[in-house]
Amino acid sequence: MSGVTVSKRGTIAVLYLVRGDLNQPRLWEEWAHECSNRVRFYLHPKFPDEVMSPWLKKAVISSRVATEYGTPSIIAAELALLKAALKLKTNSFFVLASESCVPIKPLRSLLQCLDEDGRSRLAMQTYDDLRLSIPHKATRFHHVPLLPRAKIRFHTQWWILNREAAEAVVEQPMLDLFAGVSAADESWPGTVLALRGYPWEERAVAADPTWTNWEATPQQPFPSSPKTYAEVSAATAEILRNSPCFFARKFSAESDIGRHGLHR
Repeated sequence: MSGVTVSKRGTIAVLYLVRGDLNQPRLWEEWAHECSNRVRFYLHPKFPDEVMSPWLKKAVISSRVATEYGTPSIIAAELALLKAALKLKTNSFFVLASESCVPIKPLRSLLQCLDEDGRSRLAMQTYDDLRLSIPHKATRFHHVPLLPRAKIRFHTQWWILNREAAEAVVEQPMLDLFAGVSAADESWPGTVLALRGYPWEERAVAADPTWTNWEATPQQPFPSSPKTYAEVSAATAEILRNSPCFFARKFSAESDIGRHGLHR
């Protein structure tokens, strides 16, 4: 593989993997407005008839797959989004987001960061680390003996890939290896890049681009879903403002997150 080859003034492709419309479409419109020539949108809706925002209707990709939560169909949808966005040669970075995601940093901040170093952003754990930190998630791979344990990488679903990494994943997506993996989207594309010998340590930042509050409790140390926000307090807004992340989830359609102006 070649070194990192990304356009320093290329565009960012935001890939929305959603059920229908975004929960906070106005925030995304305002976020993109200041540098609209540097961002492109791609939408894979589970229910296309529920996409209401005119600008999002234009972003719906032509190739879609039937998705089911927790199954490899999710990574097939992500692959469809990547393939669609890679057709535009100016797209240098690819951001995955859901309908409950919102931007919590201005677009100019993200552009400055990516323009400066050109690296992907995805926090990954090895299989051995996963067995120690979140043992029940390591059992996801018990039914896939063909997947080398030394190459398994676990991460959140949300990532930023530069063009080099995105092209490597699309060139050899290896979907068949994930057929028996629950929530396979939390190990693809990291595992694919590891299997391909991609030098992640040199060409990526080990950081989650999207903030999420899993809010563990003594009764539920490993919650099955993150906290959803409707009313966002000043204290929570300050946590988001000081976070190194560029996006956050999960915010409902009724959420007042916009009043804090984090995306401007």
